[in-house]
Amino acid sequence: MTDRRLYSFIRTLASGAILLCYITSTCLAKPAGRADVKVLIITDEADAVLALLAKKQINQPVNDADWQRLFSSEGYVRLKQREAPMRAPFEDTDFKKFVFSGELAAPPSSANHT
Repeated sequence: MTDRRLYSFIRTLASGAILLCYITSTCLAKPAGRADVKVLIITDEADAVLALLAKKQINQPVNDADWQRLFSSEGYVRLKQREAPMRAPFEDTDFKKFVFSGELAAPPSSANHT
């Protein structure tokens, strides 16, 4: 090798070594600890629907207060907010039909165990 090529090779090798040291030290300097994740499961909508289905199953009348519990639940309010921008809004009457449709006709006791 000529002096110029040798010098270029050594410079490239040294640059690579410095870069490798930097990357290694950067990766090793960060703690690999776990991040704290907080999960909050809000079940008020599901609880209200299960209560409605339970009343229907034992032939108790479902009154406006029962529906208001559902419609004022945080889960239901958030659902309506999520659906509106997707141009898929629905009315409370539509949701009432859905709750008592065949899609949710399974006995509430089986739904409570999931």
